[in-house]
This record gives sequence, structure tokens and C-alpha cells, in this order.
Amino acid sequence: WDLTFSPNGKRIAAKAKSETDYTVVIDDTPWESNFLEMRKLIFSPNGEKVAATVQVTPFGEGEIFKFLEGHWTVAVDGQTWEGKFVNVWDIAFAADNVHVAAEVRLSPTEYTIAVNGSTWSSTYECVWAPAFRPNTISVVAPVKKGKWFLAIDGEIVWDRPFVQLWHPFFSPDGKSSA
Repeated sequence: WDLTFSPNGKRIAAKAKSETDYTVVIDDTPWESNFLEMRKLIFSPNGEKVAATVQVTPFGEGEIFKFLEGHWTVAVDGQTWEGKFVNVWDIAFAADNVHVAAEVRLSPTEYTIAVNGSTWSSTYECVWAPAFRPNTISVVAPVKKGKWFLAIDGEIVWDRPFVQLWHPFFSPDGKSSA
């Protein structure tokens, strides 16, 4: 599932399940690595690499405290980041096809952005959809500290906050549109 095309449309990738493990299949060739669970899947801008959010260690549904130890990370071409996080969501490649940014949750109340596994020094109440500034490895993301701000590489850069952030999944009143 999550059929994904490279930006030039010449390559295709999808998530696949075999027995209890998940992997990525690119042009009919699976990654050598398998994972317990997999979510987001993206191609690099040049279409040569694929990144996915993956669960790397097991825990049971009722193991709340174990869940908080962190079991999610990012895999690029099947190779995982060293760090593990409570959750990992949106991921993005830089134009250099090497750097990958992701929304990560460090604890029930701490969120930040990680780039190639290294987290920003600042934490927030929430973060949203990291993006690389064009032709740089600087990451821009909306961050919440009471209200929403814009941060670059972990530093808030706009002095005026937003009351709320709008995203296509949510209606302007903040309620889910799904």
C-alpha cells in the first residue's frame, strides 16, 4: 500500500507486508531490512532514495510505559537512524538527497524536529510538517509554544504567533474533516 512514485515518475515504491514484517518494495526489489510497523513513505528529490517511518522494537498494546521508551525511527533505504522516538510522523528530504527531517515525539508533552536522527535542541508542545529551505539543509517547521510560531533549525524566527495552524486535514475551526 501507499503506492509512491519518484518525482520524475520513473520509479515506484510501496509498503509491503510479509507474515508479520513490513518492508519497502522499490521497482519490484524489496529492502533487505524488515520492520515491525511502517507509516510514512517518501522518495528523495532525485528519486534515488526512499525514506519511511518505522517501528524498530516491539511492545504490547497495553504496555504504556514501555511505549514511552520510544520504538519509532526513520529508515532511509532500509538503514535506520540510531535514535528512537515515542512517535515519528511527517518526513522530508532536502534537495541534496542526503538530509532527512522528521516530526518526532520525545515524551507525552515534548515534540521537536530531528534531522538525520539528531534532534533540535529546543522542544515544543507540538511541531508540524518539517520542510527544507530551498537549496539548503536548514529545516523550517511550525512549532507550538502556547501559540504557533515558525522555527528554523529550532529557533523561533517570527516574533508574532499564530492563534492556530491550518492544515488540509483539519477545518479552520480545528475539527477533523476526515
